[in-house]
Amino acid sequence: KIDQSLLHPTLAPPSRLQRSNAVAMVSARGLRNQLVKETARKERRLERAARANAAAERAERAERRKGASGEGTGDGADEGGADAELLDTDWAAMWAEKLWSLVEGEVMSSRGGGSKHTEGSGSDEVAQRGLLRFYGHAYNANVEMEHLTGEVARAFAADKFATRCDEMACALICAHKRSDWRASTGRVPEVRVASLGGGPGNDACGFLAYNALHNVAERVAATVFDFSEAWEPLCKAIGGEAVMPLVAAELGCGAALDFARVDLRAAVDAEENQALVKDLALFDFFLFSYVCREAQACSHELLPEMLKRAKTGACFVFLDQFTGDIAEVVSLVERVQGSGCCAFEIIKLGGSREYGFNGVALRKLAPSLANDAPAGPEAAASGCPAEAIEESPDDRNVRRKCA
Repeated sequence: KIDQSLLHPTLAPPSRLQRSNAVAMVSARGLRNQLVKETARKERRLERAARANAAAERAERAERRKGASGEGTGDGADEGGADAELLDTDWAAMWAEKLWSLVEGEVMSSRGGGSKHTEGSGSDEVAQRGLLRFYGHAYNANVEMEHLTGEVARAFAADKFATRCDEMACALICAHKRSDWRASTGRVPEVRVASLGGGPGNDACGFLAYNALHNVAERVAATVFDFSEAWEPLCKAIGGEAVMPLVAAELGCGAALDFARVDLRAAVDAEENQALVKDLALFDFFLFSYVCREAQACSHELLPEMLKRAKTGACFVFLDQFTGDIAEVVSLVERVQGSGCCAFEIIKLGGSREYGFNGVALRKLAPSLANDAPAGPEAAASGCPAEAIEESPDDRNVRRKCA
């Protein structure tokens, strides 16, 4: 019997040194990818800080002019051109930074969710390691309850709150500009916002920043829905009497924030989903920020049911890691429309330097429009059908291509 390893040396089992080198290469590749991501994250933070500082300085000058003139006219004409250079996204960055500065103390000192807190750098290192593991599980769509402790929740808030707040505000601004979806209603007394997988309340605060810019409602009542109760103390801290009055005064509108459990992977009639299901028809906005991929929501029954049961005029905003994740959402919406029960205006989000994220927004149409709306890609003519979203084989950070 011929020894195949002699004829084909490549079939010979690897030596210990070869195995060690392979492990080292994988580890080095993982470390390099982590460094690239960390560098990109720092660049985004610096860019957001620059935008926030520019907006804050402009706001401070406007206040000084207003105080000097008594009526806000003053010498504003001298700097009108400079003021016009600031975008809504710059103001959103300013509000994101300001909101985080208001809530940071209470959020980072909050306790609960079964977490055990110990002081010192060792505790911080444990939290950071736990946060990196949580990010890995979120990327691979296998997050479980044990991956998210109170320590990890606070580490996430410190790492992501302002960034996610800014992104959600910019996504809402983008939807507003590309479809003018709230212009017809004007300012309303109250809007109810459901933030799905909203963690420490960053997306809800992003809506508050959007409301401060576009004056949508006199009061915003937001509820964060998440599968892990580790987020609850953080949301309660923001919604508590120590913080929320300060936030409301800063934004110039009433505000409330609450927390309830939901599991996008569970059945519609599951106990943990009842707080959301019983009030589905009452919410005006549904925010999904980097949760559909994590929970594989398009493969379970709750998200399609939310689309069907939401009231006419309800708005959905989805942000996620890759355009392929957003394409799954668009495909799901087309299947729901194809059933004939409802129709949606589909608005693509992101895809530009000003809006550097992957997303899609939906507005549920009136029944009369739903009956006339075609099924399939034609129903998304104002937006971007799933067939027009494809992944580039040359780039894992997939590129969005819209007809």
